[in-house]
Amino acid sequence: MVNVTGDGAFSVNGVGVDSAPFPLAFSLDEVAGCWLVSATAAQASELADLLAAAAGLSVAVVNLATNSYVDEDFAPWPSARIAAAQGVRAEVHDFGALSDGVNVGSQGLVLRATDLPAFLDGWSPYELAFAGLSHAPSAGDLDALALTVGTTAGGDSIVANVPGATLWYSGHDDCYVWMETVDRSWAIQLLARLLALHAGSALVDGVPVEIVEPREEVVERLLAQSPHWVGVVADSTPGTLAIELSATAGRWRLGDALPEEVDRTATYDIADGDWRLSRLPLPPSGGGRARPRRG
Repeated sequence: MVNVTGDGAFSVNGVGVDSAPFPLAFSLDEVAGCWLVSATAAQASELADLLAAAAGLSVAVVNLATNSYVDEDFAPWPSARIAAAQGVRAEVHDFGALSDGVNVGSQGLVLRATDLPAFLDGWSPYELAFAGLSHAPSAGDLDALALTVGTTAGGDSIVANVPGATLWYSGHDDCYVWMETVDRSWAIQLLARLLALHAGSALVDGVPVEIVEPREEVVERLLAQSPHWVGVVADSTPGTLAIELSATAGRWRLGDALPEEVDRTATYDIADGDWRLSRLPLPPSGGGRARPRRG
């Protein structure tokens, strides 16, 4: 079960000049034995418990930027000062010449993975990138991580090239999620979390709501049909909330039009917390239902 507030990523972000509600987007690919997820929309704090569990022993933060912690002259606080303000113990690492100002910051942090939710509680980084590691990294390990991050091409796996890495997370604009994991089950849980967050964003009315995440079986049925999905909240009946989902040929990007056809509908029963997935529509040539259109 996840607690959804009115300041979550689906609630505060919009698309286009009319600020239309931001869609759920999820894509899953396998690269070099790792599972790569591109998704919207979630803030790091909305995923903190999931990411902490997937990370392993340590979290190595290589990039962090926020407007939540600034000096009187609006200069951003260094990462170590933020950790101290959050009451989280962290080891500090200077990346020196390895910092590129884009993918790798000037100051890195090493946290216990279990401290990640406390580190992210109550504030929001608009840029955050970290690796989950199965060990406590040395200074040399951190420099090697920074070098890998700075030289890995888009779409390639960072985790596959970092010894002992179990997870890579990169969040942008409190909205966009890039996650790599060696364990596919965490990708399944991420999609389940996004469905719950999206549903909750439509039910929040000044008071946080608790939403039950869909069962693994529901998510697996979606991914068996397609690794790429886009979803929006649809008109719903009293007591239920529906998300219309469209299978796509590739990752959804800001600026892409929403698909007109609906392939599945995920319906959340508010009273019993159960999720139901509509049947797979048959093509007209098979004598069954055509793909319904959105609207």
